[in-house]
Amino acid sequence: GTPGTATFSHRKDAFYNVAYVYLNKQKYTEAIEYFRLYLQEGDVNGVNKEQKSDVLLRLAECYYTTKQNDLAIRYFKECLDLNYANQDKALYYLSKTYGYKNETDLKIGNLLDIINNYPKSKYIVLAIYEAGLTYRYKNEEEKAKKYFLQLINDYPKSNLTKNAEIEIADIYFKLKDYAKSETLYRKILGENNENRAICSEASSEANSSSIR
Repeated sequence: GTPGTATFSHRKDAFYNVAYVYLNKQKYTEAIEYFRLYLQEGDVNGVNKEQKSDVLLRLAECYYTTKQNDLAIRYFKECLDLNYANQDKALYYLSKTYGYKNETDLKIGNLLDIINNYPKSKYIVLAIYEAGLTYRYKNEEEKAKKYFLQLINDYPKSNLTKNAEIEIADIYFKLKDYAKSETLYRKILGENNENRAICSEASSEANSSSIR
């Protein structure tokens, strides 16, 4: 390349590195400034997709952390459009951002994208659990139950499995299936007698199941 493009490339790398210094210090406003300077340099020298994908994701995360939801959505989407890496992570946090904006259908759409297309993702369990919670929020208890059961059956060792069982017991209670609700709460109590937080939640719910 020409000397001009070399300088240009060094400048981009400098912006990238400075942005990370600020990001690591949790100085998000400054990190945003330098990530944006990186993007403003354009792609005259060709696209380093790995680096650009990382910049778009980190920029989106900075906006997410500082609750600038519309800008977070914009850059998570740009990361997804680049279609290089971090797709599952971008989808997961995009779904969370839609949740903060109360756009539950868009939230669920992105969660289902992870569940259906990224079965090996480290976000898969979180996505299944969030899908269950979001359907509960929409009062779609049967759909919620489907995802909580999927979590329990497919990922029995997950630390969210007990939470999913409590959610299902609560769904049975809401659907007035008190016998199933109480049976499941008592199973949770029996299996978790060492875990006081889970026990106290299950115990109070089991009692309310008995009361009807």
